[in-house]
Amino acid sequence: MAEAPAWVPALTLRLQLQGLVTLGLDAARVQAALGPLPDAPDALVPAQAYVRMWHAAEPLHGPGLASALAGTIAFGAFGALDYLVGSADTVAGGCESARLHFAMVSTDTALEIDALDDGGHALRVRALAPMPVQALEFTLATLFLRLRHVTGGGFRPRLLGLPVARPAGDDDERLALFGQAPAYGHPCAEMLIDAATWALPTCSADPMLHAALKDMAARLELAQPGDSSLQQALRARLRDALAQG
Repeated sequence: MAEAPAWVPALTLRLQLQGLVTLGLDAARVQAALGPLPDAPDALVPAQAYVRMWHAAEPLHGPGLASALAGTIAFGAFGALDYLVGSADTVAGGCESARLHFAMVSTDTALEIDALDDGGHALRVRALAPMPVQALEFTLATLFLRLRHVTGGGFRPRLLGLPVARPAGDDDERLALFGQAPAYGHPCAEMLIDAATWALPTCSADPMLHAALKDMAARLELAQPGDSSLQQALRARLRDALAQG
């Protein structure tokens, strides 16, 4: 059976188009390259539309657009993902909940968490379909900003690695956004988080809301044309198993 195409939430593209306006860029030009987007809050679009968005938008800004766009999207705009992270009691709980969310609703991106020998953890964003590296940077920057928001600014990874080349000049935009210089040329987008930061409490913990949102996330299915729920479940489980050898 041929692999079904990857899909991404239309909400992500709508938020990014709004972010282009905030950055003073020509969002109409990018919108023309995309064509019309569905209005339904849970609508999906082919991942190829996401690829077209990055190809059309980056020449308007240059390196660092992905992180800059993440910085324009307010906490709460991503709905369930934001409140899953925000209602957890610690950074660890927020990261694990984000991983659950991606496993349930994303066919183009995976969020991986690996324990390190020193008690820290690596949080990695990997592409499951052909995807520009800017998309991986955007996802990592979005998670970084959510974790910093829910810890009142206390979240600071030991290392923030991006799968992009080092800019020829200064990278002041990313430095201002992250408060630290990223490392370049990584095989994926990743954060290395030390043990103390992993255990850092959040400022917005809500155990009852968190339990309800985790249950909702566990029940979500990402609809694909022609897929049965069994096909969706098998595809997700087999993809994870293959990635782990």
